[in-house]
Amino acid sequence: MHEIHETRLFDQSAQNAFARLSGDYNPKHIDPSEARRMFFGRQVVHGLHLLLWALDRVAADRATCSIGSIRCSFSEACGINELVTLKAEQTGDTATIEIVSFGRRAARFVVNFQDAPRSQCLLVADEGVPAVRRLETADVPGSIGTIPITLDTTALADIFPALAWGADPMQIATLLATTRLVGMECPGLNSIFTGLKLQFRADADLLVPHMLNYSVNYWNADLRMMKVAVSTPEASGVVEAIVHPENAAQPSVHAIAAHTSPSEFAGEHALIVGGSRGLGETVAKIVAAGGGQVTITYQSGETDAKRVCDELIAIGAICNVNHYDVTAPIDQPVADQPITQIYYFATPRIRPDNALDDTIAELYRASYVAGPARLLDAFSRSIADGVAVYFPSTVFVEYPASGFAIYAQAKLEGEAAARALEVTHSCRVIVDRLPRLKTGQTVALIGDDAADPRPVMFDAVRRTTQLRKEVNS
Repeated sequence: MHEIHETRLFDQSAQNAFARLSGDYNPKHIDPSEARRMFFGRQVVHGLHLLLWALDRVAADRATCSIGSIRCSFSEACGINELVTLKAEQTGDTATIEIVSFGRRAARFVVNFQDAPRSQCLLVADEGVPAVRRLETADVPGSIGTIPITLDTTALADIFPALAWGADPMQIATLLATTRLVGMECPGLNSIFTGLKLQFRADADLLVPHMLNYSVNYWNADLRMMKVAVSTPEASGVVEAIVHPENAAQPSVHAIAAHTSPSEFAGEHALIVGGSRGLGETVAKIVAAGGGQVTITYQSGETDAKRVCDELIAIGAICNVNHYDVTAPIDQPVADQPITQIYYFATPRIRPDNALDDTIAELYRASYVAGPARLLDAFSRSIADGVAVYFPSTVFVEYPASGFAIYAQAKLEGEAAARALEVTHSCRVIVDRLPRLKTGQTVALIGDDAADPRPVMFDAVRRTTQLRKEVNS
């Protein structure tokens, strides 16, 4: 038995190169700004990129690597610039491979090799950048179509040299067509590639046109899960995918303005940490629609922050955008108007617990426990006396969701740290255990069963404003 153990970070350049090779340009893989607003909340590596990386490492130790059959399951997304580990065992003509991320299995592949000559077919590269399709769930059942099988052999050699030398090019092209199918065509934009089973024939007629035929033969509307039968002259099998929910878009400032008066929050200057999307975006629009000034901070979503700011300026509001990282704070410039309210929506990506990865707890504590005090210090020159601070916690503190105990504990510790600010920083603090509200992260964690955040956030802003007025009356 031969074993392989390697680690790797997939960066932006690797993502771009694989997108060109595969033709899968789904924005969740290649566009940092769009990916933040999608299901995973960050850019994620193509599942087929993980597979071909693994096959390339296996191929480096084999004389030939024609595939007889392959079974793949993808259970966790791997983000770019996140460490992943490859563990492979080869016994005879069978390779069993696992991809591990943050101590959890992200993918598993079982590959059976066969003795067969390399196909001599001519495959051409696809030079175009296709538009990603957004297949509606009502159109999923019975969907059929074809995907061209193409391959840029030069690009393959650059990214996966062992495969370019030892693998059957038609098999590699067929595998690449499956990611193009899922990510670009069926279901397209809102897809999650979850599984693949393919059987390859060694005696196929490769003179026929190179196309992958597909038809959806199973659809579970409750689970949003689909199975797609695929076939080529050389291969047949099943692709499995999920259509994930749309990310929760926050209401427009015009929709919010209908529920407040233009002067309800006049004279207030709200600093909204994490105001580029989600609940922070909603609060920014509430304060601005009510006549208040807004300063939005962002850690990585500059495009989103500027989009929100432009929307507020368009209605005549005063809005500023600052880059600020709660885990690496630096002193901020003096604001033109003292900050009277602070809303703290900073959060790392919420991940399931993993006893083998202590970085999860560290990230949560840096954001929820240490972050608020660091923020007050960084903006100290701009904060008004009697500033009111709003710290959102979660009902998960009382009723932890399965697999999220570390997150719940960090939020509980954050509540205590936030309340301590009244003593250490002479401010007034509101700590709210929020119900399940519809945001990008909660849609990913609990699906569509979440409440509209607008009335809850209106109540939060009104109570925070009233608290500040009481202090200064």
